[in-house]
Order: sequence, then structure tokens, then C-alpha cells
Amino acid sequence: MLRTLRPLLDAEFRHQRFLIQQGRVGFIWIMLAALLLIPAALASLHYIWLAWTSVEDAPSVAQRVVAFEGFWIASLLVGVISLYVVVTLITYGLAANSILRERRRRTWDSLLLTNVPAWHILLGKWLASLRAVLGDHGMSIFLRVGLVSLMALVLPVLIDGAAPLSTAGLLVAWGWMLAAGALDAGLSAALGVVSALPEGPTGVLVGTLLLGLRVSAAVGALFWSGLIVISTPLGAFGLALLGCAAYVGMIGAAFFFGRRQL
Repeated sequence: MLRTLRPLLDAEFRHQRFLIQQGRVGFIWIMLAALLLIPAALASLHYIWLAWTSVEDAPSVAQRVVAFEGFWIASLLVGVISLYVVVTLITYGLAANSILRERRRRTWDSLLLTNVPAWHILLGKWLASLRAVLGDHGMSIFLRVGLVSLMALVLPVLIDGAAPLSTAGLLVAWGWMLAAGALDAGLSAALGVVSALPEGPTGVLVGTLLLGLRVSAAVGALFWSGLIVISTPLGAFGLALLGCAAYVGMIGAAFFFGRRQL
């Protein structure tokens, strides 16, 4: 498998990195990224550390955060949303373009007629799309870990009946966000690849439906994160497993659909 998959993955990765580097050249891009990401990254680090060190005195710390840290909360929220949307769309677009580019150059049919199994081609396009934006997804996950830390600190104070902040619950919330972030990136790339497989009006319809599914999954993951941080550690662990299973199911369904199209 590696003998047939690796050359395809490397070639696709080099092309996608070239496209990304071409699109990120310029002083304006660098300044905008710095203005958004530096305050958000500092806020994320601040709330990760604050949640970890304030387990014993979480209610009073949460009240101070809500009262006096509006700027840092806003910076984190803007950074999370902006980076998440941009990275998701870039991943979706790169993955879809990896198929569309072959069709525009009329090399798709030739590629399918080689000795490389069709599902290896699908898998190679998917892995290359993920690998090309690995650093971007890593930063996005880091910011979301900071956001879930903020939620774990504040929501138990704001919601009656929520489980108080605990070390075990915080670890579960962090583990969920790391796993969900990785699976979320995989879902973006998988939906991008399979959305480009059908041709004509069917392809437009499928692409629209899959993009809608992608948005629904993002909103659902946000609410699921809230449920996790206000649950007891055991209940949060169960919810995290269910959330990861849902992501795996969506990725598996996308690949099943894609293989049928091949």
C-alpha cells in the first residue's frame, strides 16, 4: 500500500504547499494574521493555565474573568472563529481542487487507469490535503483548547446544576478538543475530496449538501463541548467518546460515498 500511496501523497502535498505559499505572500497577510493570532494565542495560553491552576478556587476566579477580562475573551473568540472558518474553507477547497485539477487537465481518467487502486488515490488526496495545512489546524486546535478551558472555568458558575470544575473533567475536556480537532480536520478534507467526485449538476448539489453538513458538524461540536464541560468527569468522558464516534462515522460515510463514485 505504501509503495503506491506515498508517491501520490508526496506529489499532491508539494503542489498544495505551493498553492498555499503563493496565496500567503505579502505584508498585509502577515500583519492581519499577527493581529488576530497573537492576542488569541496569548489568551488561549492564559486560560489553559488559569483553568489548570484554579481548580480549587474556580468560582471566584471565574467571576473575575467574566468581570475584568472582556478584551481577552473577545480576542480568543474572534481568533477561534476567524481561524477556524479560514482553515476549514482552505482545507475543503484544497481537497476539492485536488480532484477538480485532475479533471480540468484531463488526467483523472488516466490516473484511474493506472495500477494504483482507486481508493488509494482517494486516500492520497485526503492525506495530502491534511498534511498541507497541518500547522494551521494545529494552531486552530490550540485556540480551541483555550476556548474549552475558558468554558470549563466559566460555565459551571453561570449554569445552575452544572458539575464544578475538576482536574479530571478538565483533562477530559482537553482530550475531547484535541481528538475532535484532529477528526474535524479529517472531516473537512474528506468532504472536500468527495464533493468533487460527482460531475455536472449532481456535483453542485452534492457539494452544497456536504458543505451544509460541514457547517452543521461545526455548530454541533461547539454545543457538544459545552455539554462536556458542565458534566461530571465520567459523563463527560462518555459524551466525548460519542462525539468522536460521530466524527468517525461521518468520515467513514464520506469515504464510502466517495468509493461508490469511483
